[in-house]
Amino acid sequence: LCDEVDDRSKLGRQTLPEFLYDYHLESLGGPQLAEEALVSLICNVRTYDTSNLRIRMFSRFLNLGGQPYPLEALNIFLGALVKIQNGQLPLMPNHDIHVNAVRGMRVIEYIFAQAPHVVRAKVLLEAEKKATGKHIDLD
Repeated sequence: LCDEVDDRSKLGRQTLPEFLYDYHLESLGGPQLAEEALVSLICNVRTYDTSNLRIRMFSRFLNLGGQPYPLEALNIFLGALVKIQNGQLPLMPNHDIHVNAVRGMRVIEYIFAQAPHVVRAKVLLEAEKKATGKHIDLD
């Protein structure tokens, strides 16, 4: 939703750290509380990023560890999740997400039609590696 507002306003999209700061600033009502919430979030991410793939990926989107993902990667990842989940929340439930492999490949093609500058072949190859039979594990 925030990205859609930015796009309509012809503004650049926020990075994940910028979004999280603004979110906490608005929801908690002040910069000190927002910063405390972010420090707590970062400490938790740092604690668990080696033991959980989702947290490790989140860490990379926050530019906290490993090779950081660019903003374009976050946009593609979130766009794919919204499309795969049909807009249902949460986008990343607490359990594994398995989707029909054919549907997953169609979503990848749709996302790349929206972002043609990304190398399709590499992402499709990675998706095919994750496919087990008729399903793809999104983790």
